[in-house]
Amino acid sequence: MRSRNKKIAIVQQKLLSFIDVKKLGVEVGPSHNPICPKSEGYNVEIIDHLSRNDLRIKYADHGVLSAIEPVDHVWRGESYAALTGKMHGYGWVIASHVIEHAPDLIRFLQGCDDILEDSCVLALAIPDKRYCFDHLRPRSSLAAIIDAYEAKRTTHSVGTAAEYFLYVCEIKLGLPWSAATAASLRLIHTRDDALSGMEALRNSGFLDLHAWCFTPLEAPHAEMMSVVPMFPIRLRMQYARGFFLATGERFPAIQRPLFARRFSATFRNHGSHV
Repeated sequence: MRSRNKKIAIVQQKLLSFIDVKKLGVEVGPSHNPICPKSEGYNVEIIDHLSRNDLRIKYADHGVLSAIEPVDHVWRGESYAALTGKMHGYGWVIASHVIEHAPDLIRFLQGCDDILEDSCVLALAIPDKRYCFDHLRPRSSLAAIIDAYEAKRTTHSVGTAAEYFLYVCEIKLGLPWSAATAASLRLIHTRDDALSGMEALRNSGFLDLHAWCFTPLEAPHAEMMSVVPMFPIRLRMQYARGFFLATGERFPAIQRPLFARRFSATFRNHGSHV
C-alpha cells in the first residue's frame, strides 16, 4: 500500500466509510491522487479528463507518476452513462475535489445519478472555501448554479475567470487558514492574468478553474440541498451541521423522501495553500 499524507488519509477514510467497497464503483477525476486505487484492490473504474499517458505528461514534474493509474473512461463532455455504457450500473461514485471544477454543477450531479443503481452512494470531498485559496471569493449562489444549468455550460464563464484570477490568494507560510487576516494574505494573480483568462474563455478556450465556492452546508445556506428537488435528479440529499455529511445513521440528517438515492459528502479543511 502506498504511503499517503495525513490529510489525504483522513479524506480517504471518511469517503470510504460511506460506500460498500464490494460493489463496483467509479472514481471521477482522481488524477494522481486516487481515493480508491486499483493497486490496492478496489473494484473501481476511473473517469478522468485525460488518459493515463497524458496525465503523466501533465504531472511529469510533480513526482507523482507512480500514483497515476490506468484511466478506464476519458471524458470529453458526454454524459457519464454514454461514456461508460452503464446506465445505473454502479453501486457508488466517489469524487474528491472535482465538483467545484464542474462548469455545470447540476449536470454533474445528474451524470452521477444516471450511472448509479438504486441502492447507492455518491460521496464527494468538497473544499471549504474559508480554508483554501478561494478564501476571498464569495460563496456561490443558487442563482449562479441554476444559470449555469440553463445555459448548458460546458466551459467556465468569462465572469468565473475574472473572479478567480482577481481573488484567489495564498497565506503566509506556516499560518493556518483559520488565522487568516488581510495582512497575512497575498493575491496570486494580476489584473492582466484576469484579462487573459477572460479573453481565453471568450475565444472558446478551456481553463481549469474552481467554478463553485462553498462552506459547510448549514441551513439556511444550503445551495446544493435546494437544487436537487428542483431538477430531475433522483438523489436523496441528507446533511448534518458541521463539516462532514453522510448517509444512514452516521449523523442526524434531514431526509427528502421524494428521492430514492443517497448523497454523502465531506468538506476538506486545507491547512495550507495547495
